[in-house]
Amino acid sequence: MRKIDFQTKASANRNKNKEVEYINGAVCVGIIFLVSKTLSIYFHFQGGGFKSDDIALKICELIIMVICTVLIGFIAYNIKRKQVFIKANARLVQLIGWVVMISSIVTTMISMHFDDIRYVVGHPLQYLMQLGFFIVAIGYVFQLAIKIKEEQDLTI
Repeated sequence: MRKIDFQTKASANRNKNKEVEYINGAVCVGIIFLVSKTLSIYFHFQGGGFKSDDIALKICELIIMVICTVLIGFIAYNIKRKQVFIKANARLVQLIGWVVMISSIVTTMISMHFDDIRYVVGHPLQYLMQLGFFIVAIGYVFQLAIKIKEEQDLTI
């Protein structure tokens, strides 16, 4: 009987280590994207013939990537500390969704030279806006699940 308990604990530890590896991998992928975007902007500057709108758009994308990577890093830090279902993570997920939605509007307005906001709806980046809305909705569901979990913990 003890042997089975020991094997169960060992397999549980392996699963926890895999989760931490996945979280570290997600943060590393974000950092790799940041480095590639930074190098892209650097080489764009070095190339010479650039438009100021292109540079503004690339810098805006870089800022958005930095913000999202930092927020994902905070979520990963909380998960490493074994704090998964907490309100802070739900707020961070919602914040990522809002950043994605706002970034789709801002990048569209930069690419359209701030002419008219009506073009935002027909622009290809509207799908990015829908993705941001979906992420915000997932954050609200996450928050509702935390509330239900807290109520269930109180009843037991």
